[in-house]
Amino acid sequence: MRYILPLVATLAMVACQSTNEAPDPVDTEPQVVNASAEQVALGKSYAMKTQKVLGGQLKAAMKEGGPAHAIDYCNLNAITLTDSMAVAQGVEIKRVSDRNRNPKNMASAEEWAYIQQVQEALAVGKEAVPFAKVDGRKFTGYYPIVTQAICLNCHGEVGTQIAAETAAILAERYPKDKATGYGLNEVRGLWVVNYEVQ
Repeated sequence: MRYILPLVATLAMVACQSTNEAPDPVDTEPQVVNASAEQVALGKSYAMKTQKVLGGQLKAAMKEGGPAHAIDYCNLNAITLTDSMAVAQGVEIKRVSDRNRNPKNMASAEEWAYIQQVQEALAVGKEAVPFAKVDGRKFTGYYPIVTQAICLNCHGEVGTQIAAETAAILAERYPKDKATGYGLNEVRGLWVVNYEVQ
């Protein structure tokens, strides 16, 4: 599965952090560098349309044959579907993760560092907000992918949320899988959107 940035630490380390200080106020505004609110919203619309289509297909596959069938569907179709949505919308879209399932979804150093920033924000009660920048005429937006209950069927703990049959198929399809062990409301990765500013 492909397509969905400055410091590096494991999610386990972030999750185990504690503090006696009161958390900062919840951040709800995107972090931006030279980008307007309209540009950030446009980038988000591209990502969310793609997520809606991919998510709908995965839910249909799960309804048809459970998580194991959804893994097969994702293995064969997720990258193609994401690419098709990018072409249809005239932008570049991908999903990336610091704990990727498909090697093609590995986050770059910058993307990885932003994922960690979002993990740290969630750990102290803040929201997972986007980051966006404009460099020349190129807009780049990073939109966090946060786990929901349905995600844990394939991305949760093996042996509890992930059934034995599903774990076996994951091991077969993705022998270097790093994308398990998540809980609710954790950052599983990013949608990355690039488009040309008019």
